[in-house]
Amino acid sequence: MLSFRTEMPKPPRPPQAILFDLYGTLVPNFPPEAYRRATEDMAAILGVSADEFMKAWRDRFLQRVRGRNGGVAGSIRGVLSELDVEVNPEALQKAATRRLEFARHLFDSSALTLPVLRKLREEGIPLALVSDCTYEVVECWHSHPLFALFSARSLSCELGVMKPEPERYLHVLRELGVDAEKCWYVGDGGSREFAGACAVGIFTICFRQPGSRDFVYDEDESSADLEIREFSELLSLLSY
Repeated sequence: MLSFRTEMPKPPRPPQAILFDLYGTLVPNFPPEAYRRATEDMAAILGVSADEFMKAWRDRFLQRVRGRNGGVAGSIRGVLSELDVEVNPEALQKAATRRLEFARHLFDSSALTLPVLRKLREEGIPLALVSDCTYEVVECWHSHPLFALFSARSLSCELGVMKPEPERYLHVLRELGVDAEKCWYVGDGGSREFAGACAVGIFTICFRQPGSRDFVYDEDESSADLEIREFSELLSLLSY
């Protein structure tokens, strides 16, 4: 059911482009049990304490999201350096592969959102991904069908800054050659993303993947202009 804030304008129709968040919006937001298993598996492959590795991995979250250590293997190498541990290249690569398997499993969950994204593309609407994410997204970009649907991307690990910095949104608006006030931004509210999108003039829509509230970084205190319960409502909104 569409639920507008009464004091806010209606969304521009048709939108010149739609910008999407990734985790918690298009795919689940790090299910705790799957995240724990994957991280423990990485520690076992590397031959280090699971508790110590888990803590260091979590503590370096912001560094990874800002791309400070480069790719997945580089992020693992940074943790091992902190733990003062050296491993052979084969173990390092196996641990990186396990992390990418975890990421791909999340991306595979986009089967629920892919049909809608494809329909939006068929309607001629360019799509952009604006995600605070680590290098798993970059390393899977050319091999996963989800990412093939996007014409532009703004990834924190590549740009080195996180939402709600205006540049995160302006980056893709410039690349697509569209006007902010004629676009939509769809997210779950993490990283104060609605405040950032609103600041540059984009109409904001809240959609939250079921069960994705376990891990939300810096949740937005601002409300979106519109909240939807079903992802398919985006299609209805085109002609609402």
